Amino acid sequence: MEKKTKNEAQTLSSSVADAIEFCCEYLNLPQFQGCKATVAFLRMIDRLFDVLNSRNPFAKGYKSPLQRANQISWEPFLDNTKAYLLSLKNAGNEPMHTTKRKTPFVGLLCTINAVQGICSDYICRDGAPLRYLLTYKLSQDHIALFFGAVRASCGGNNNPTVRQFTAAYKRLLMRHNVQGGLGNITVQDETRLLSVTLDSTQDSRNSGIQRDTLDMAVARFYDVMYRPPLQSEHDYADVPNISAVSEYKQSAITYIAGYVVRMVKRKIHCAECQLALICNDCNALQGSIGGQFLKLKDMGGLIKASPCVVRVCEETEKCFQRMHAVMGDRLPHTSSLLPAITHTVLSVVGNKCFDSLSSHMFDSTVDNNHVFNLTKCIAHCYSTIRLHHLAKRTTFVISGANIRKDMSKLILFKHQ
Repeated sequence: MEKKTKNEAQTLSSSVADAIEFCCEYLNLPQFQGCKATVAFLRMIDRLFDVLNSRNPFAKGYKSPLQRANQISWEPFLDNTKAYLLSLKNAGNEPMHTTKRKTPFVGLLCTINAVQGICSDYICRDGAPLRYLLTYKLSQDHIALFFGAVRASCGGNNNPTVRQFTAAYKRLLMRHNVQGGLGNITVQDETRLLSVTLDSTQDSRNSGIQRDTLDMAVARFYDVMYRPPLQSEHDYADVPNISAVSEYKQSAITYIAGYVVRMVKRKIHCAECQLALICNDCNALQGSIGGQFLKLKDMGGLIKASPCVVRVCEETEKCFQRMHAVMGDRLPHTSSLLPAITHTVLSVVGNKCFDSLSSHMFDSTVDNNHVFNLTKCIAHCYSTIRLHHLAKRTTFVISGANIRKDMSKLILFKHQ
């Protein structure tokens, strides 16, 4: 069966290890208790992947190139990793590299020995011809990308004839920067392939009374509007739709808010507004559960969103929770949902956020309030991320398991 190796590489990563450790140490979830061995395994494999896929001569840490200057760091790590892989055993106390599932362990051990041998012959000895080694150049990703481009040139045919392969190979020789289809391998080096860039940003400027009325109607229909608590028991309005965000979602939102900041910076070009997006005082987030998660995930270059950005994202998430209470797992079928959510978030947050922009707000005209525009842009970007996630889940439910893709090799072996 054909596997998606890029998904497996993402599973055996430090991000998954951080998430498991966070659920165990901070959220105290019972299903994650006793996960220290799993976390140690994931971190070890992730660092080994970094060492075996170095592609930048100026990188730092485990992604740095192998050279004599840092031999004191990478050589003991490879030796310890090799000893760790040899010590792994299954439930029957058998070493994993001797069982029927020995292939990945033997493969990693052989790769480590090969890299150490290459470094010993071409880098570490006196008069060595190479100053450093970028291990990604030794991987088979390049030939896999080439065959992916060949498969894409042949259309939907994954078993081309000799004549079809020859024609596709000639076309690739003439146009070598042809983007291949989706496959197991993702391009990781700096090689640029020709691609078409489409600007999908649509600047909607259709404002007015009719547009606001439509947004309000959509907000009522999907129940994303915020309704305050009842003033008394004789208030016969419908039940308020106040929703709370769990600690798990708070930590996830605080982490996603950093990516939202990147999206907003591409749309908002005001220097003062961009400064208000980032948290300059790291102690402001230490007391929250999200701040603890950021501290766990931060390796030095993590963008920490300001508390105001996090609050706008949380209010936007509440709108999606209220919509799920009405719609269930169904997707909304309207283009006015994003404006309705942004208006709802703006009505709840208002001018209660971004105190540092209180004076800057009056530098622009009334119809170009930077605080309001910034709040709406943050809510719009976060809503876009959530809608993409909902659409992906819905597509998976509709399409189901792709038997043709999973059984591709089996079908070819049976000549069908």
